[in-house]
Amino acid sequence: MAGSLRWLLVVMWMGIISVASAIPGGSAPNWCARYQLDKLAHLGEFAVLGALLRFAFGRDSGWTRPLLIGAAFSALDELHQRFVPGRECDLRDWVADIVGIIIGLVLMRPIVKHPATDLRRVS
Repeated sequence: MAGSLRWLLVVMWMGIISVASAIPGGSAPNWCARYQLDKLAHLGEFAVLGALLRFAFGRDSGWTRPLLIGAAFSALDELHQRFVPGRECDLRDWVADIVGIIIGLVLMRPIVKHPATDLRRVS
């Protein structure tokens, strides 16, 4: 059951990202776009996804599967934005997403490696 809850968190966060991506663009201030501050939002939301993926895969997982799943979801999210009015599919956003995923994976590693986070041990 614990593993299912972990994956439910991943799917729920992916849903939140998808809903946010479906909001038509044009509402951000010009200075936000000018200084590429939206990349910080990409880093943050995908760092959370990276951390959740690391948590869902558990202690013995490597980096490959969480990174590939996160990068594939990010690519689909960027493609989805191509069809949302005022939004665009941007390679720089995809790179920011991947960097965010890597940050989440790195930050979550010491937590997931700790035996106390192994929910399988809870009876």
